[in-house]
Amino acid sequence: MSGITFSGLATGLDTRAIIDALMAVERRPITALEQKKSSLGKSKNLLSDFQSKIEALQGKAKAIKEIDAFLQFDAKTDDDDKFFDVEASEKAAAGTYDVFVESLAKTEVQVSTGSPDRDLTTVVDATTFTFTFADNRTLTVAPSTSMTLDELANLINTAESSPGVVQSDVRANVVDTGGTGADRYKLVVTSLKEGKQGGFTVAGDSPLSQTATFFDAMTNNTSANTKASDAVIKLNGVTLTRSSNTIDDAIAGVTLTLKGENKDAGPTPRATRITISTNATATSERVKEFVDAYNEVVDFVAKQNELGEEGKASSPLFGDVTLRQVRGALRSIVGGSASTGNDAYSMLSQVGITADKDGKLTFTESKFTEALNDDSGAIKKLFADATSGIAGRVFSRIEALADPVDGVFKARLDGIDRQVRAADSAISEKERRLELFEQNQIKKFAALENLISKLQSQGSAFSSFQAPTIRAK
Repeated sequence: MSGITFSGLATGLDTRAIIDALMAVERRPITALEQKKSSLGKSKNLLSDFQSKIEALQGKAKAIKEIDAFLQFDAKTDDDDKFFDVEASEKAAAGTYDVFVESLAKTEVQVSTGSPDRDLTTVVDATTFTFTFADNRTLTVAPSTSMTLDELANLINTAESSPGVVQSDVRANVVDTGGTGADRYKLVVTSLKEGKQGGFTVAGDSPLSQTATFFDAMTNNTSANTKASDAVIKLNGVTLTRSSNTIDDAIAGVTLTLKGENKDAGPTPRATRITISTNATATSERVKEFVDAYNEVVDFVAKQNELGEEGKASSPLFGDVTLRQVRGALRSIVGGSASTGNDAYSMLSQVGITADKDGKLTFTESKFTEALNDDSGAIKKLFADATSGIAGRVFSRIEALADPVDGVFKARLDGIDRQVRAADSAISEKERRLELFEQNQIKKFAALENLISKLQSQGSAFSSFQAPTIRAK
């Protein structure tokens, strides 16, 4: 609004109200554009929500689309896990295995003789000492004769195996044994690698004296408290040696964590039997999650197509082509068949996953489990066959739809952004024109008031003159 105006002083008209009414009419296109922007914003938010649901479905499809990852397995032993823990991944295979743990992998630990005082500074009498590791690498440390135990431990821990690289083979620390004599405080050096690969020796450069200093005792007078050794097991009678107590390459898809040696169990120890079997419950749960995610997509599309009051669309995505396209593509896949080698289990509807008239799926776990137990190979292919598996096809279709470069969601959201920018530009231009229109109307009505005022002034002037009186003769 431009300046201060006083309306109707001459005409008696409420010119401000007239101008406001004209402005309201002229503003209608702007209001329409603002409403369009609001609708576009809602559409964008809804499409983003829809994309999130689609990508959630893709994640559930990914979990069951690989042929060697579809089935879940259980691993059990017949001795309450006395000697090892066992865990089976989806890459395992059903079967039985006999495992006998002969020995555990052990980490090398070197413990020195003690010192009565943690802060004693005469514990070292060598100018250098060298660690030699199992792979023949060496690490040389040069302590001073005034170092305390803690300073010596820190020197070892921060030594560099190569320029700028702190060694990662051993760690040293000082322990308080709780005693009160000369052996109270000890330096403990532990390998950071399990098994023989972590073994090491220590050698100093000074000879022993009769009173053996701390360093001499460690390098010359002690044997390792724990000598590095590898784990040894027998798998179905075959001896295997590993450097770690965690063994994941002996049985496909199975991890063994060794924790005890069979020879400690009695004079005639027997092997522990592992039974790997299909875990139908865990497999069913992952399939159910896939079904639930699919139904989230179906429900979302259905909600956007609901009619509100008076039979009007309640969502800006009512009848949206993108939603129809995605729903149609997914419905075609889940309603189709896969090459399984067993015609009795080539469609989801045959394994307990059925669709209602709206396309929503229902999962019947008992029927799915029955089919899984009957022919797990066919069920795997139904979901995870490389070319026709349902989960794999759903995953690939969504991957194309959600492609960040040329996917349908990218194109649609970019299109909305362009429309919003165009609307903003149009609104700015129309606001500029509307301001000019208002200024013109103010000028016009001001001119009218001025004209009427002049006419009124002239009328008053004329009325001040009286006509001359004519007398009859």
